[in-house]
Amino acid sequence: MTQAEDLIRYMLLQYVGSLDFISGRLSKVKSTLDLESMGSFIVPESILAFGFKTGLKYPDISSPVWRQISSSDIFVIAVDSLFGEKVTFDIDKYRERVGEICSQSESYALINKLIENFGQDGFENALKLVAVSHKWERIAPKVEFKDAPEEIRTRSIQSLNQTEIEEIISEISKVKIYVDESSLSQSDKAQASMLASSALTLAQAPSPPWHVIKEILILLGAISTTLAFVIPIASKIL
Repeated sequence: MTQAEDLIRYMLLQYVGSLDFISGRLSKVKSTLDLESMGSFIVPESILAFGFKTGLKYPDISSPVWRQISSSDIFVIAVDSLFGEKVTFDIDKYRERVGEICSQSESYALINKLIENFGQDGFENALKLVAVSHKWERIAPKVEFKDAPEEIRTRSIQSLNQTEIEEIISEISKVKIYVDESSLSQSDKAQASMLASSALTLAQAPSPPWHVIKEILILLGAISTTLAFVIPIASKIL
C-alpha cells in the first residue's frame, strides 16, 4: 500500500469503530442486500466523516475489512416466508472485531505513529494532500450540536412538546429499571446504571440539555447488544 492508501485505511477503521456508525448506520441495516451494499460505500462514508466527498469506492481497501466485519458470528440473518428478513448484530463482538482489525493493521499502526510524531496538524496536512491528489471535494465542516449557537440549540428543545418530553422521561425510567434488573456483567451494569441515572436526572431538569441526553443514550446503547433498544429513544430527541 502507498502512504495515501494507509491513510484511507486508517480513516475507514476510525469510522467503522465510531459510535455514530455503530448506533446509526448499522442499526438501519434491515436485509442481506443492505449488509452487502454497505461494503461498497463505507470508504466514501468514512472520507465524508472527515470532511471530504468522493465518488471513489476503493474496493481494495474496503473489501478485506468488510469481509472480516460482516461475518456470520457478528451478524445474524433471520428469514421468514411471511415476515421477510431481519438482520441483528452483536455489538460487543462487533467492537471486539474492529479492535482486532485495528491492532493487526500495519496501516493503522503507521498512521497512529505519524500522528504521534507530527500531531493533529500533521494529520490535517496529510489529509489535504491526499484530498488534492485523489480529487476529493471539500465540504463544509459538520458543526457539533454542543458548539451550535444558542438559538439553534434552544430551537430543538422548543420542538419537543410536553407530551413528548414526558414520554421520553418515562422511557428512560424504564431503561433504568431494566439495567438494574439485567444480567449484564458487573462492570457493564455499573456503567450502564450510571449513564441511565444521568440521562434520567438531566431529562427531569427544568431546562433539559437534550443534546447531552442524546449522547448519553447513544453511549448507553453501545455498551451491550442487550441495550441497543435505547437507540430509538435517542432518535426521538432533536
